[in-house]
Amino acid sequence: MTPRALGQWAVLALFALEPTLVDGVLRGPRWTLLGGAVSVAVWGGLALWAKHPISRAAVAWVSSSVIAVQLAFFRGYHTFIDLDAARCAQRMWADVAPVVAANLPAAFALSLFVGALHFAGLSWVPTGHGRPGLRAALLGGALLPLLGTTPDASAARALSALVRAPEARASGNVHLPELPSSRPGLPHVLFVLTESVRATDYCSAPQAPCPAAPETAAALPDRVALRWLYSLGSYSAIAVNALLGGRVPTGARDTVAATPLVFDFARSLRAGGTRLRVHYWSAHVDSLFERSDVRSATDSFVTLEQLVGRKVDSLEQVRDCQPDALLADLASQRLSRAEGPLFVVTHFSGTHAPYWVDPDHAPFQPSRHAASWAGLHELHNAYKNAIFTQDAQVARVVRAFLARVGAEPWLVLLTSDHGEAFGEHKAIHHGQNTYPEQIHVPGFVAWGNGALDAEQARALASHAMDSLSHLDLLPTLLDAWGVWDAFALTAARARLEGRTLLRPFTRPRAPLPLTNCTELFPCPLENWGVLGERHALVSQAWDSGFHCVELAGGRDDLGFDVPECHELLGASRALWPSLPNGKPNRQAP
Repeated sequence: MTPRALGQWAVLALFALEPTLVDGVLRGPRWTLLGGAVSVAVWGGLALWAKHPISRAAVAWVSSSVIAVQLAFFRGYHTFIDLDAARCAQRMWADVAPVVAANLPAAFALSLFVGALHFAGLSWVPTGHGRPGLRAALLGGALLPLLGTTPDASAARALSALVRAPEARASGNVHLPELPSSRPGLPHVLFVLTESVRATDYCSAPQAPCPAAPETAAALPDRVALRWLYSLGSYSAIAVNALLGGRVPTGARDTVAATPLVFDFARSLRAGGTRLRVHYWSAHVDSLFERSDVRSATDSFVTLEQLVGRKVDSLEQVRDCQPDALLADLASQRLSRAEGPLFVVTHFSGTHAPYWVDPDHAPFQPSRHAASWAGLHELHNAYKNAIFTQDAQVARVVRAFLARVGAEPWLVLLTSDHGEAFGEHKAIHHGQNTYPEQIHVPGFVAWGNGALDAEQARALASHAMDSLSHLDLLPTLLDAWGVWDAFALTAARARLEGRTLLRPFTRPRAPLPLTNCTELFPCPLENWGVLGERHALVSQAWDSGFHCVELAGGRDDLGFDVPECHELLGASRALWPSLPNGKPNRQAP
């Protein structure tokens, strides 16, 4: 064989092996022999077939684009785009669109550069093997999504999401029996839900100064802080359903859809011949609920599309509309004329990336909105400015609510769906894991005009330093409404996994599942864990098992000789039969 022929075959081998080599460099030599052979057959066959300049350019561009996109995704998520990631992107396009827009120029430039190298290399490929090459490429292409583990195989599986019919949300209303209250009248409740606010950047406790949320702090000076409140996931779709349903939505989609939400309970309440008027007003892009007809359980149901008057695909599209201000306008107007005892959920979104900030009121500087590892301090400041900007709108709604209820009993609850990361555990924003920075959320309860009796108030105050979860908030509301002990609630109460905060705890909290991956919401990379009282187990796709972390102190990778860590590991086997890496959960202490 001549030196030229040897060089031609070497170039062919390098091109055909490129996805396998990229996989090996980034994730280690974990591919299967069969999967690697299929990838080599696809690209080697295409290289042998592509003799015309147009076909050669097409092969060069496709191959370089696959590599560029997968490298860009891997940089942020430490895994490759696969079917689950694509399905996740479809379900949360509002989150994904700004990230895609920010990374597209770099990925496009890389694909052009790599594509030029590929095009030059393909001109060296041996000639005279076009027909066998095409047959090999077609056969390999058919097997690649089934057998491959390399970046190109992951991309092929992801593309199948584009031709797959979108999953319809389950329908069917959830009917509950009438729930008679033991109270003569139902207290008004304002439930403020915000996005991506982590506890360490908020001031739930009545303290001075309160730089992140001064106006809300001034409006509710006597609130009780829930200092150690945790979400059960760091994606909104999972966290909100757990928060409002009192259960982690880890079951089948039909089961999740059949789970009563706080709206269903509220609509079933009766006291003195009256019922609550139930309202959900949101600045979020779309409904987060699995049930397609959840709005039928409310008296009014508003999402961002109604606020701005048009279809919206991402929050980036409406930054200039000031969605939280629009929500505050609507809530203030409607509260002024709302009738009956009220249950109002206001769902703010300005603290979700890319963070809406009033440039004239941005005290945390320097700041910038571009997510990059080199500018995390500035990104964090932009986030804190978004909390500060949102606070003015939250306070407007709180003041309008207090003006509406006057001398009647009332409660205000505030929390966030999940937290946010700024470089901790190699993550930016949220959804990549369930470490404390992504699940430790702010929370407080305020009340007035006899909404709580003295015993309930003492119990609530006693839980200020307890480890709590979002699952505790629905039982607390049902207790405040006077139906927690109702016989008609017996069956539903047995399915709720939280505890009311208006009574002393009589038992320790059972370990709870933490997850970003359910049938309700496919995640881009597998990650889940277990929440304990003072510790949590966390595991991601590349971990060999669970890590035990300290929730308050921030210490990672504690040994399983820590008693609670040992107990959580035992509980994990019932909650999670498999680890995120796909292996059976048989981890030894």
